[in-house]
Amino acid sequence: MKTNTCFLLVFLCLSLNANCTDCPGDLISISSHSIKDHQHFVYAMTGTGTMTGPMTGSGTMTGSGTISGFVYTPFGDPLNNVDIELLANEPNFPKKTNTNDTGYYEFKDECVDFNYEIVPSKETSNFNGISFIDVLLIYKLIQHPSITDNPYLRIAADVNSDQRVTISDLVDLLKLIFYRPNPFVEYKSWIFVDANFVFFDPLNPWPFVSTINPTFLNGESLDNDFVAIRVGDMNGDSRTSLQTSSAEYRTSESVFLTYEDRYVVAGEKTTIRLKGKQPDMEALLLNVQVKYGQIHQLVSDSFDDQVDIETSPKLQNALFYTIDGTEEFQIDIEFTPDISGQLKDVFDFDFSGQSSKASLFGDDYERSVRIKSTQARKLTVSHFPNPTSDQLTISFSLNNESPIFLKIHDMSGRPVFQEAWYSQKGLNTKTINVKDNLVPGNYIYNLQIGDQQVSESFSFQL
Repeated sequence: MKTNTCFLLVFLCLSLNANCTDCPGDLISISSHSIKDHQHFVYAMTGTGTMTGPMTGSGTMTGSGTISGFVYTPFGDPLNNVDIELLANEPNFPKKTNTNDTGYYEFKDECVDFNYEIVPSKETSNFNGISFIDVLLIYKLIQHPSITDNPYLRIAADVNSDQRVTISDLVDLLKLIFYRPNPFVEYKSWIFVDANFVFFDPLNPWPFVSTINPTFLNGESLDNDFVAIRVGDMNGDSRTSLQTSSAEYRTSESVFLTYEDRYVVAGEKTTIRLKGKQPDMEALLLNVQVKYGQIHQLVSDSFDDQVDIETSPKLQNALFYTIDGTEEFQIDIEFTPDISGQLKDVFDFDFSGQSSKASLFGDDYERSVRIKSTQARKLTVSHFPNPTSDQLTISFSLNNESPIFLKIHDMSGRPVFQEAWYSQKGLNTKTINVKDNLVPGNYIYNLQIGDQQVSESFSFQL
C-alpha cells in the first residue's frame, strides 16, 4: 500500500520464515512467503555476508539426502537461471545447478551427515530494471532515512558497497544510466541474502549472510531460500524470468523545455536559458551535449536541490534536480560556441541517447524530456548611415529600462569594439564613433538587450 506522501516509497514487510516441508515434486508457491507487493521498492548491491565454508562431516559417503530451496526477490518474484553452487570438502565438489522459472533449485542424492555450503550468483545486463525512478527513490531514502525500516532497501541503495547510503551511490547509478562501462568497482548485478537471516539493526543491515550452510545433512534440507536483490532496481521492475519481461514501459507526454533562438558569436561566452512549466514536477535529470562549443556550467535557482554529476571529456553535462512543486522553472546553460550562427544550429541539443528524464508527482515511471526552440521576441533596431564614413547611430525602442551590451565584430568573428550602458524606457539612440575605433571594412554589430539579441551588418568607408 502506498503512503499518502509524494515519495513513491512504501514500507515493505517480509515474512521469510516459510518452510518447504513437502517433497520436491510438490513445490510451495512463492505467494506463501507473503511478500508479493509490487507497490514497494527495492534494490541490491555487492554482498558482504559471511561465508563459514563447508566442513568434512563424520558420515559415510552415502547419497540419500536432498538440498533444495527457492530464490525470490523482496517483491516475491521468483528468479530463474540463478547459478547455484554446492560446496563440500569432498571429491566431486563443487556441484552446480540453476533455478527454474519458479525460482526452485535442488540437489538430490547428496551424502548425509556432511556439511555443505550453498552459494548463489547471477549476472545480468547493467540496464535490466534500471531507470530514473530508481535514482529518485535512492535520493528519497538519502533525504529521509526513516522513511522505511526495510533492511533490503539499505542493501539495495548502497551502490558503491561502502555500507552507507549517500549521494555517491546516486551518482554511480546515474553513471550507469548514462551508459558508462564499468561504473562500479567489483560491481555485481544481483546480491543474495539468506531469507532466514535476522538483521540485528534493519537500518544498518551490514554485514549480512549471503550463503547458507546445511550442517550434518540428515536426509533432507528443503528450506534453503534466498532473497535476491537487483543492483539499482528500487521499484522491482527487473526481468526475473525467461517467461516474463521487465515491467512494461509506459509512454506518456514528454516534459518540454524551451529556449529562445538567437544569433551567437564564436568564442563569446553566452547563456542559454531553458524554461519549463510543469506544476507537478518532482525531479528532473538533464543531460546536455554540445556539438560546436564548450559548456561551462548548468545552474538553476528554481530547484530545491541540485546534484552535479560529471563533465566528461566529450563535454557531456548532467544535472539531477529535485523540486517541490512550482508553476515555472528555468535552467541556465553557460557555454562558448566554436562557430557563429543561430543558436539552434550551433548548440545542437543532443538527446539521441534519451538520458534526460523527468518524474511527476504520482508517477511510478519516467518521462522523456524534449527541448525545442522558440523565436525571440522581435526587437526592431535601425542604424544609419550605412555605409558610414564617420559615425554610426543605432536606435531602438523599449518598454522597460534594461542593460545594453554592444559588440562589433569583423567578418572573421574577431571582436573589435564593445560598449555597455543602461537604456531608458521609450526611444533609445546610441552613436558610435566609427572613424576613431575601426578601420575601413565590413562589420557585424551584436546588440544584447535583456534576454534578447539582434545582429546587423554595416560598412565603414572613407
